[in-house]
Amino acid sequence: MRILITGTPGTGKTEVAKELGALTGWEVIHISEVVLGSDAASRGKDGPELEVDVSKLTRVLTPLLAKREDAIFEGHLGCELPCPAELVIVLRANPDELEKRMEKRGYHKTKVEGNIMAELLDYCYTVAKKNYSCEVLELDTSGKTARENARRIYAYLNGKKDLLDKVNWIEHLKRKTRNPA
Repeated sequence: MRILITGTPGTGKTEVAKELGALTGWEVIHISEVVLGSDAASRGKDGPELEVDVSKLTRVLTPLLAKREDAIFEGHLGCELPCPAELVIVLRANPDELEKRMEKRGYHKTKVEGNIMAELLDYCYTVAKKNYSCEVLELDTSGKTARENARRIYAYLNGKKDLLDKVNWIEHLKRKTRNPA
């Protein structure tokens, strides 16, 4: 089985994928490493961040994944790529917790705000549902360790858990967008 783990930055994708890989024995492929090892990215005109050509990345990643029966691939760009997967898990996190995680990483305020808004608007989940024909599930990582989250996914894979989570941050969105009149 090929499983994509995606979500906004700070939701725990890399650590959860690593823990799930340890539980399953499956290879973990980090989309960010594939980007760096390919011609799919270039430096943007506006700063030091890489700009990724999603079409080029898909052309690199698809054959890489097609060669593997069992693999976990992870990255925030995963929702944008219609690659071979039998299951997509979108990691989610409480926007307040997510903001703290990103600030701790030293993200610029503008980047934090953009990623929080993406989380509030279900961006990764919505895009993944559009790009993948397989099952797309959500997992709320708030207040849990990577190991706990990986164990929840593992239990789901083994039929010991029927569903993961259904995430809705509408109340957070209302507070964030409320006009102080």
